[in-house]
Amino acid sequence: MSSSPGPEVRGLDMSADEMRALGYAAVDAIVEHMSGIRDIPTYTAGDAEALARSLGGPPPMQGCDPRELIPTVVSDALHTGTRTDHPGMLAYVPNHPTFPGAIADFLAAGANVFAGSWQGGPGAAVVELTVLGWIRELLGLDASTAGVIQSGGSMANLVGLTVARDAHLPPGGADRVAYVSSQSHSSVTRALSLLGIDRVHEVPVDAGYRLLADELSRAADRDRAAGLLPWCAVAAAGSTNTGAVDDLPALSAVCREHGLWLHVDGAYGGLIALGDRGRAAIRGLELADSLVLDAHKSLFVPIAAGLVMIRDGGLLERTFTVRPEYLEDAYRLGGVSFSDRGPELTRPFRALKLWMTIRAFGFERIRGSLDAGLELAELAAKLIERSDRLEVVTGPWLGIVTFRSTAEVPASALVEAVTASGRGMISTTVLGGETVARLCVLGHRTRAVDIERVLAAAAAAG
Repeated sequence: MSSSPGPEVRGLDMSADEMRALGYAAVDAIVEHMSGIRDIPTYTAGDAEALARSLGGPPPMQGCDPRELIPTVVSDALHTGTRTDHPGMLAYVPNHPTFPGAIADFLAAGANVFAGSWQGGPGAAVVELTVLGWIRELLGLDASTAGVIQSGGSMANLVGLTVARDAHLPPGGADRVAYVSSQSHSSVTRALSLLGIDRVHEVPVDAGYRLLADELSRAADRDRAAGLLPWCAVAAAGSTNTGAVDDLPALSAVCREHGLWLHVDGAYGGLIALGDRGRAAIRGLELADSLVLDAHKSLFVPIAAGLVMIRDGGLLERTFTVRPEYLEDAYRLGGVSFSDRGPELTRPFRALKLWMTIRAFGFERIRGSLDAGLELAELAAKLIERSDRLEVVTGPWLGIVTFRSTAEVPASALVEAVTASGRGMISTTVLGGETVARLCVLGHRTRAVDIERVLAAAAAAG
């Protein structure tokens, strides 16, 4: 394969044969990675100097055969650090994308689809509307609900809270109050800060780390009596720390009583409600004024795809629509322009990986994988309970279990022992002032043997 174009090719184009050869090499690398994921460590430390020698160097003034770059890309750029798609990856939130999802990103990037306007991509717009409609229907959300796919849960939280700021109640300025709990995700408080919401009041949680509805009501009463403007409450449909699910029906009733917007961060757990077991654990998603979901977690698509759903769907476009004169031509054809539903004008065709994954496997098979993850978390809790060296702290809640050593081995040592085994990864978090170990089962590749190996490594620590 020559690095210089043939006589029929100009600029930076490649011949059809050259593109096919490179594409086949890339697909082979992806297939080898996905089929051999169990044979590589969950975590590989990266040496900064070695990586700089391999991937850095002076600016390349002459090109090369790009197929020659793939082994270096795989070994040094792709296989260092944390393998979020490894079956033993139980730290943070696992991300096990499907092959159809990966190919969808490949196709969307190859066609360079502009998914910001109807003119730029009517097919992309229909795909996104279709996917959002499927999820709205299966989660039982109101027919008026509209959504948009963002880069991830952080941006989805920002979009949902921006709609709440601009659409709910008269402008409150510095007197507007948002209510969160100690278990709210960091992206929530960051979004509130970016939006200029300075009054963020923390509401107590119960022994199960669920936001207390009666405490929210009392906090709103106190603030209103003090001349402040209670504005928005943020609840969790599966907190990242423990998987705890707030009592959404009770919180919704308090919000209606006090005129609060209810924002539900379901980035971790919301889509688990697509499965039978998850639906039983999460009640009241349809009561949210704004709801965040992460498809790269519970729908098994490649990073990144965060969804925000607004119950009064028209508020999205009322908040974000901008029509500069240089884009007037793009809007004359009508249709939905998703740049009117969020802060991005130039946006990739993220919806395709959801559409292809869902069409390839069907929701029934996806539901089965979601339910299997919850069952494996229950297995993990049972194995911990049977151990004389480990004990459960919380869970299993929505696939998350936290635990400690009975021999007073620090949680960090448990994490290090599991990582050193090469069989998996767990993480730490802080609950009630104590640093504890945490595992999260969500990836569809994880099996009982992976849980057993990880916990055996943790139990052997110290």
